[in-house]
Amino acid sequence: MKIPVIRDLAAKHDFDTLIEAAQKFELNRENSLQVKGDDEGEILTHILLAARIREKMNQGIALNDAIRDESRAIQNLLQVKKNKNHTSK
Repeated sequence: MKIPVIRDLAAKHDFDTLIEAAQKFELNRENSLQVKGDDEGEILTHILLAARIREKMNQGIALNDAIRDESRAIQNLLQVKKNKNHTSK
């Protein structure tokens, strides 16, 4: 996951364009926005996160704050999974 790529997508494209790009990519691997990524999973992640950030921006949240919110949500999710893995052993 590369924040600069996600930031650029969220800044340049509206929510509907990002969702459409994600759908095209999922259906036939068409990278209509020429998103950079190390593999297909990372490309799709970039598009979907940019859409979530753009959605927050549409609600009046600044770009940097929206990115920070999404980053925290991902960190919290990873921490929960890590804690579950440690307690199940």
